Amino acid sequence: MRKPPKRWLPIVVLLIAASGGSAQSEAQRLTVRLSELYQKGDLTAAIPVAEEIVAIERKSIPASGRNLTSALENLAQVKLDRIKLSMAELRSPETKPERAVEIVKLLRQDAAETETHLREAIEVSKGAGSNSAQPINLRTSLAWLLYNYVPAESDHKLGFDKDSRDRLGMQQRAMYLKRFDEARSLYAEAVRMAGDFGGSMSIATEFRFAEFESAMGNFEAALPMYAKIAADAEVAFGRRDPQLALLYEAYLKVLVATKQQDLAFEVLSKIVGVTGKSAEYPKTLLNVTYRAEKAFAPVTSSRIELDAKASKDQAELSGRGVVARTAAAGGDIAGATLAVSTHGKTFYDTVAAKGIRTRKILVRVELDESGAVTAAEALSNEKDMKETAETTVKQWKFRPLTIAGKPSKVGGYAEVTILTN
Repeated sequence: MRKPPKRWLPIVVLLIAASGGSAQSEAQRLTVRLSELYQKGDLTAAIPVAEEIVAIERKSIPASGRNLTSALENLAQVKLDRIKLSMAELRSPETKPERAVEIVKLLRQDAAETETHLREAIEVSKGAGSNSAQPINLRTSLAWLLYNYVPAESDHKLGFDKDSRDRLGMQQRAMYLKRFDEARSLYAEAVRMAGDFGGSMSIATEFRFAEFESAMGNFEAALPMYAKIAADAEVAFGRRDPQLALLYEAYLKVLVATKQQDLAFEVLSKIVGVTGKSAEYPKTLLNVTYRAEKAFAPVTSSRIELDAKASKDQAELSGRGVVARTAAAGGDIAGATLAVSTHGKTFYDTVAAKGIRTRKILVRVELDESGAVTAAEALSNEKDMKETAETTVKQWKFRPLTIAGKPSKVGGYAEVTILTN
C-alpha cells in the first residue's frame, strides 16, 4: 500500500486517558504503535491495531465516552485514508482489470465500516462532553464519505430495457440525493460549531463545505464561499502565508470552470505571490454531472442495442420462414404469423445472459448560458462507450449558471452510467 499524501495525514489523537488500569496501559501502548504505523503510511498494518484499541475501550471499566470516541475516530481516519488510496488507484490507467476487482471489494468494505465507525463516534461524542474540535472533524469526515462514496444498489432484476433503466435511475437518484442532503447538513452543522472556535478552525471547516458545493457542481454557492474564506484567511494568516496556496488553487478551479477570466487572473497572481513560483491555469476539470436532471438515469450501450436489433432481425427472418412453410403446407397462416410476431417483444435476453454491469464514462463538456451542451468529448478509447456517452450527454439539459445576475458559460466533465456486458 502506498503512503498517503502528507496533506491527508492529520495527527493521530493520542488521547487515551491515564486511569491506571492495565487495559488503559495496553491501549496507550497500542495507540503509540498506531501512530508510528500511520505516519509511515502502513495503513494495512495500522487497521488491526486501531480495531484492537476500539475493542479495549468498549470493555473499559469505568467506561470513557471520550476515549471510545477517539478510538473510533482513529480507526475511521486510517480507513478513510485507505479509501482515498483505493479511489486513486482505481482512477489510474495503469491499474489492471483483475486488480480493479480487488480494489472495489476492499473499497466497499472499508467505506461501509468507516461510515458505521463515524456514525457511532458522533453519537458517543454527544454524551462525552467534549469541547474540542473532535465533533467537528467527525462530521466533516462523515460528510466527505457520504458524497464521495455511494454504495452500489443491488438489483437482481436489472436489465437493458427501458423499464429496468428507469427503475435503476429512480433508485440511484433517491440514494444519491439522500446522501448529498445529509452531507450538506453535516457540513452546515460543523460550520456552526466551528464558529465558536473562530480562526483557522472556522476557516478550514468552511473550506471543506466550499469543496463539497464545488464537487456537487453548485458553483453559485461555492464561489461566494471561496471569496469569503480567502478574505478571512488573508486577515488571519497574512497575505503572504504559504497556507493560502491550497485555498487559492481550489478557488481558481471554479473561476476557470465558470469562465471568470479577470478574477481568475487575480487569484493566479496571488498564488505566484504566496508560493514564489510561476503558476498556470488548472487543467483539472470540475464535475458538472449533478447540474443535469438526467444524470442518474443509466443508458444502454450502443453495442448492446445493435446486438438486440440483430437478435430481432434474426427472429423476424426465422418467423417469415415459418409462415412460408405453413402457407406451403396449407396451414393456419394467421395463427403462424401471430405466433412468430416480434411486435412488443424485447430482444435483450441473449446479451443479458452474458452478465450485466454498469460503467461510468467521463465526458468533457462545454455548456452555454442556457445549460445546453455545445461540446462533448468522452474520455474513453472504447468506440462503443465513447459513442454512447457522447450521444447521451448531448441530449442532457443542465441547470443554467447565473453569477451576479448574469448568465455564464461552464466547462467541466459529466459522468454517464452505461449498462453493458
